[in-house]
Order: sequence, then C-alpha cells, then structure tokens
Amino acid sequence: MTQRSGGVFLREDGSLDRVDLPSGGLLKGEMRPHIVLAWEDGTEIDSRSLRWTARNDGREFRGEAPGSVEFEILIENDPCGPLLLWKPAVRNLGPCRLDRVDITLAAFADMPDDWLCTLPFAGGWAVRLSDLAPESTVSLRYPVQGSMQWIELCGEYEGFTFQTRDPVPWLKDFVIRRTQNGLRLTMTHRHLQLAEGETLKLPGLAVGSHGGDWQEGAAIYSRWLQSVMPDPAEAPEWLARAGGWAWISGKGQYAPQPDNRFSDLPERSEEYARCGVECLHLAAWFEHGHDTRYPDYVAGDCLGGEQALGRAVEDIHRTGRRLALYTNARLLDPLSATAGQHPEWPRWAVHAPAGKTVQDSIAGELAGVTTDVELPEWDPDDRLLKEIYGKVVFAVMCPGSPEWRETFAGRIERAAAAYRPDGFYLDQVLGAVAPPCFADGHEHQKPYEAWARYLDLVAEVRRRVKSILPHAYLATEGISDILSQHFDVVQSHNDWRGPCPEGSFPLPEMTRHAIPRLLQANGAVYADRMDLLALAHACAGVLDLACFSRVPQGEFARAVRFALDVRHRFGERMLRARPVRMHMAGFPRQRAMALAGDGLFLCCATLEGEPQDYHLWLDMAPGRLAAGLRWESPEGEGMLTATPEGSGIRLRIPASELGFVYADLRPVPEAGSEGAQK
Repeated sequence: MTQRSGGVFLREDGSLDRVDLPSGGLLKGEMRPHIVLAWEDGTEIDSRSLRWTARNDGREFRGEAPGSVEFEILIENDPCGPLLLWKPAVRNLGPCRLDRVDITLAAFADMPDDWLCTLPFAGGWAVRLSDLAPESTVSLRYPVQGSMQWIELCGEYEGFTFQTRDPVPWLKDFVIRRTQNGLRLTMTHRHLQLAEGETLKLPGLAVGSHGGDWQEGAAIYSRWLQSVMPDPAEAPEWLARAGGWAWISGKGQYAPQPDNRFSDLPERSEEYARCGVECLHLAAWFEHGHDTRYPDYVAGDCLGGEQALGRAVEDIHRTGRRLALYTNARLLDPLSATAGQHPEWPRWAVHAPAGKTVQDSIAGELAGVTTDVELPEWDPDDRLLKEIYGKVVFAVMCPGSPEWRETFAGRIERAAAAYRPDGFYLDQVLGAVAPPCFADGHEHQKPYEAWARYLDLVAEVRRRVKSILPHAYLATEGISDILSQHFDVVQSHNDWRGPCPEGSFPLPEMTRHAIPRLLQANGAVYADRMDLLALAHACAGVLDLACFSRVPQGEFARAVRFALDVRHRFGERMLRARPVRMHMAGFPRQRAMALAGDGLFLCCATLEGEPQDYHLWLDMAPGRLAAGLRWESPEGEGMLTATPEGSGIRLRIPASELGFVYADLRPVPEAGSEGAQK
C-alpha cells in the first residue's frame, strides 16, 4: 500500500513513489523520482535500493544505503514561479569515489503529438513530439553546447517546465528520452570525484506545470537569471544600429593564394555597403590561412602584413564603416610561435583523468567534434584533448589555466593596439562542447567546474580590449546564458541543429524572452537563403550574414537592405525594449517578435511557402497605444488598426516575406500614480 507524505508518496517499504502533476488539461504526467548513483569502479545503485524516510510534512526526504551513500531531498516552493524546487544533496559513504548522479523527476504518457519540446542549444531549437523517434535520446551538454538550464514541454495553452538553478555553472547533461511509455526528463551530473565522507549539494531542479506555452517557462527562467547574474554586457549602440555584419575570408587553410588581401578590404566594404552592410568580420587573416597557428593572431605577410591591415582599417573607418577580426579562444596550434615561446603549454590543455587516455575516458562525451586522431609527437600517450580541423591537429585549452587566460588575453590585447578593429569574434567559446578537465594546477577544484572559468577569461579580454578600444565589441559563436554575460553580442546558429534530432527547427525567440538584454546575431544567413534571412529578421536582433565573397544580389539584396534599414532606424531602441508575449497563427512557418520599450516594435517573416496575412494576439493593454500602427515591408507600407481582445490586442498584418510594425506607446503608469490608481 502507498501512503502519502505531504508532497510525495512513500511506499511501505520505504521507496519513493509518484507525485501526480496538477493539471486539468491534456498534460498527463507524474513526478516519479528516480535516482541513479555510479562510482568510479563501475558500481551502480538506484533510488529503489535506498531506504527512504520523510519529515517536515513531506518536504524533506532522506534515502540511505548503509555503507554506500546517503541522499537527501529538500522540497520548497520556487520563488520564481509556480514550481516545486527540489534541492538534492549526496554524501558518499564508500571507499570508492562517487562519479555520477542521474536524477529523473518527470515522466509523461499520452502526450499530444503536436506539442513542442524545446531544446536549449545555441539560440534555441524545438521539436514536435511527433518528430521524436521511438526509443530515441537527446542529450544536451550544459553550459556548452546547451545554452540554457531549461526545457519546456508545451502546447499553446498548457505546459510543463524543467529547470535547474545553478549560477556557477557546473557541467551537466540534460537528457530527453522518448520511450514506449512516453517521455522522460533527466539531469545527469558527471565526474563528481566525491570521496568517502564528502557531501555535495547539487543544483536545485525546479519543475511544474502551468497554463501557458514556452513563453511562460521563459518568464520563470528569466526571473531566476535576473536574480543570479547581472545584465549581459550592453552592446555598443553603433552595433545595434548597424544591424550586424557580413563575413569575408582572407585565405583558406594552407591555400596557395589569398582570397582577399588587406588592400582589397576597403573595396569589399564598399560592395557590401550597397546592400546596407556597415560592418565586415574578417576571418583567416593569418599567414597560413584559416585555422592555423592559433593563438598568434599576427596579420599575414602574404595578405599584406601588419601595416597593410592597419591602413585598411583606417580607410574603412574614414567611410564611417567598420571591421572586426576573427580569433579562436579555445584552440592552440602546437606549430604556433606562441607554443614555441612557451614549451610548458601542454599544462594549459584539457587533460584526461590520471592513468587514462582521452579516447578511453571523455572523448565519447564530445559529440560534433573529431577527437580520434593519429597521436602527434607532442601527445604520444593521448593525455590531452585534441581536435582536428582540416590539416591541423589542435590542443583544446582549459579556461581554468591562468597561464592560458593570460596568454590569450595578451595576444588579443596586442591585436587591439596594433590594428584598431571595431570588435573581436572569439570562436567556439559558447559553441563547441564543454569537456571536463582533470588537470592539476588549474583554477578549478573539480572537473565539472572547468568551463565556468570562461567567465574569467572573457572578462579579462573585455577589460583589456575596452581599455584600448572603448567602442569595440566582443562576439562569440553560440550562446550560454550565464557565460554570455561579458560578450556584447552572441551568435545564434540558426543554421546548424548540432545535437538536436532530425525534424527540429530553430526557435531563437526563446533566448530573447529568457535573456532580454542579450543581443543575438541571428543566422548564419547564407547567400540566397531567404528562409534564414526571414528567421533572422523575425528575431529582432542583428544579422550574421555568412555570404563571404558573395555579395547579396537581386531580390535577396533587397530583403537584406530592408532588414538592415529597420535596424539602422530602430536598432538602439529595440535593444533596450522587452519581449511581449503573443500568440500567432501559422507558427512555425510564420514567425514574429514583438518588443515594447519607448515604442512597440514588431518584426515578422514567412520562412516557407507563399506569404499570407499574419494574425497575432499581443499581451498588451490597448490603452498603451498612443496612435496607429505603421506597417512596412519591401513591397510597401501603410497603417494598421489594433482590435482590443481580452486583456490584449489583435493584429492582422498584410502578407509579405518580411514585415515590420511600429507604434508609439504611452508610458506605463508608475505604481501609486493617479493613472495607476485609475
């Protein structure tokens, strides 16, 4: 027989049973706590093997396996929303170190196939449950490549949110399993190295159902983020106004000839300016081309040399336009001059556990990169994490190494002073999978803490760059909520689904809702890919145009000019605005982002098929509109009328591939004012 103790069921044998989720709609699920604990010798036990006791009216639970482990759960109301906050702690009682803890709190059956499961990768992705294959598993490594500690299962008016509360942040895996019986959500903590007698408080898990879609979960998660981290670094106003950048390449990896010399850059800048592009990102500006000799970051002689790059930047600045430089903050080429100057560099790298090789230990965790390489002479025992790109085998550096942080920051500081660019792109920081690091002498006590030290690395780079170039920005590949805070702008990667399953689609709107002040460069937008341009425009951030040597032409160029013109006129105000909750017909084929600040700004787009009218409901009081709404598209412009409906307004926007709506807003009355009292 099962007896209820407060919030959880306990069986007579002392094992944990389910908790039914409060829901009056389609969501049929339960919280059935299932915990798996694993030691370094391969021993595993789960929560069914523990003897559980409850106290404090079912808000505290203690499970014990004598001589092995104690596990405690404290259940509180989450202060950020209508969720239960589960706060676990584990104490290792055995002689072998505890290595892994899996916590499964939610299991669902008979869920509607048209519901979404959000996937916090890059700017955000989602998949219909109907597109999750039976017996499939999706694993998202946080803090990179997983971008947020939040997964949402939802329809349009009902959902379930699964979030963790970790401000450090630690390395962890979000695991989504589609089984014959439904769907399970699990949090996995690895490489804990918990010795006998040690206790570890694990990050809390906030879970619960609500009467909304993914925007409700985003609002809850946003409140938590705002309580534990400062606003992200605010991008220079000129960048929001410029609307983004286009990429251009200097020289391919070990290519015989450059694609563009430094003396060509002013002309390339002029060509892109004809379709509204103000800023170029220069990649592959090194002597041997792209992905070589990192982290030297010296202008290549075959492209014209250091003085030629400096002159090109000056010439571009005279026209009022900009140029930024590519770097990689994660990789070291052992053939670089930097490596030659620092023969101790292997100590800076990510290390495998003592007595093990990379391939036998952590390589299997790093999806999406090639780590199985012919062992180089600088690592014959496979102790260092390596990745191969083109012809070069790189060593992966650990941000927990103070020597690496100092070396990389010093190289960027030198480039800032020598070339005076308008920004630096630090590749892979928030885009390539975060590994654990087992090195001694780094500034992380445990392997799962290593990647949090990117906060220190980026903060130091930012301090040095801004002291020389106050107007310059720092950008990076990918997004990770807490680790993003020292970047001015992050790259959303709407073009690459990475670890997300087939059938997934990009949903970068979820990041703007959860981290409103974080400026996203949406894309990458490839030449003539109108769908990627449409999505980038609909997200109301800046554009990452990956056209390289192909300057936009024809109708595509016309659409690019329209999107960039919107940002030139309204970009600064859009950056300061906040997302407005909405419901939209035609999702996900049609997309939109509404922002409210000193005006209402609404970007909309059709990603596929013939454009049709947009039908939206905005959660905004009709009285806030000070005047009519102005609508623009590449095809025309006009005025719109908002129709009051419930607590918000309904809009119909004429069909177009790209659209923009603007309206003046009345200020929100302050609490206690005459207007507020009325």
